[in-house]
Amino acid sequence: MSLRTRLTLTILGVLTATVAAVLAVTDVAFAAQQQREQGEQLLRELERVANVVAAGEVGANLVTGSQATLRLQFVTSNGRVVIPAGEEAPLPLAGEPELLRDAPDLPGRWLVASTPWRLGSGVQAGTLRGAASLAGLDAARTNLRITLLAIGAAALVSAAALAILALRRSLAPLTDLARQASHVDPGDPRFATYRGPDDEVGEVARALNTVLDAIRARRSAERERLADVAHELAAPLTVVNAHLDELADRWQDAEDVAGSDVQRLRAAQAAADDLLYVSQDLLTLARGDLGERMHWEIVDLRDVAVEMQAAHPGMTVRVGGAREVTATDGGSSERSGSSVADDESESPADVRVVADGARVRQILRNLIRNAERAAGSDDGVALHVVPLGPAGAPDRVAIRVEDEGPGLSDVQREEIFERYHTRTGGTGLGLAVVQRLVERLGGDVSARAREGGTGATFEVILPSFLASLAQEDDELGEVERDERATDA
Repeated sequence: MSLRTRLTLTILGVLTATVAAVLAVTDVAFAAQQQREQGEQLLRELERVANVVAAGEVGANLVTGSQATLRLQFVTSNGRVVIPAGEEAPLPLAGEPELLRDAPDLPGRWLVASTPWRLGSGVQAGTLRGAASLAGLDAARTNLRITLLAIGAAALVSAAALAILALRRSLAPLTDLARQASHVDPGDPRFATYRGPDDEVGEVARALNTVLDAIRARRSAERERLADVAHELAAPLTVVNAHLDELADRWQDAEDVAGSDVQRLRAAQAAADDLLYVSQDLLTLARGDLGERMHWEIVDLRDVAVEMQAAHPGMTVRVGGAREVTATDGGSSERSGSSVADDESESPADVRVVADGARVRQILRNLIRNAERAAGSDDGVALHVVPLGPAGAPDRVAIRVEDEGPGLSDVQREEIFERYHTRTGGTGLGLAVVQRLVERLGGDVSARAREGGTGATFEVILPSFLASLAQEDDELGEVERDERATDA
């Protein structure tokens, strides 16, 4: 239940209770006032009659009201009713007005009172007793209740409507604050200018801005520090890698160097390459948050696949429906050339994209390194570049990297692209970098377990060159149409 709903219900509850209390108090007060006035009127009537009898006025009316609403009895000292004749049960003796309910001869509510009955000589002959009906007052009270209920309901509806409008107006700044909070960019957390009164909501907005400013400053400092660390790592690693490459080239054909030494040197070279790539990932994470610009160009993923296979000789590479022959295919110990072979029955697949070539290569390096860690070597890794969409005019290109590792669980699939999360050791930065770069290239990246439960497949989908070209033509067409409409 929302805060607005809870506050609305609370206000309506308070208003309802207040109106009900006012109506109840008004009803009770009105009834008490009526009964008091009726009692006073009854006493005045009894005194008047008593005075008439004592003075012996001739032709005076003893009862001025209706018999149905006012009863009068002359009762002797021994309790016998003298007037009116024929009534046997005297009214109750009460000095002050008392309430009588449903007496045998008096149905409903009546007020009874009495006063001394004195003769003209001054002798007290008994008591003069009277009863006044409250039926008229009860009817008036019922009408009053109906009127009060109608007024209370109207007041409640009006007050509720005004309260809801006032509440909505008061909560509008809080709603706007929540909307802004839901659209905060994690890379650059900040709020727009708060628009609202200087109240508690304003204090919350200021507190949030203060916190976000501190987070932004902390993130900026961390990015700068991360960039410095990456730069400090990359510089010596580049030197180490160059020297290792030179030594590897020298020792490759040297007769006085043992083959095991060459293998150890190659392992050291691979480790240096791996550290250099980690430093590049760190630098990408640092500069990526800063919005480093992309260098857009037409990239043929066939050429990139050839480069990746040259760096990972045991990996199987397929482009479209073709597969490059590797040393593991049997029958040959050499590669079949520097390019991917195409099936003669099919034309070469168009796997061009508009992207940043360096970033595409970094994406593939990270995915292949992740697959090699999972599979144990590049022999258990396969790279597929597949055009998607209509034949001859694909609108997307899929890059799939498969491994024969332990696979992915449902939990790992949800968390695999989070920073510092890893399933195979390593730093847990490579896949986070992949996701960030793919998103900046306008593509999608996903991970899933391979069919059969062994290994995992990581898939990157990028818009094809033809789709990008068509989109650009559409945008240019819209611009031209807008210009023509403006000129017209």
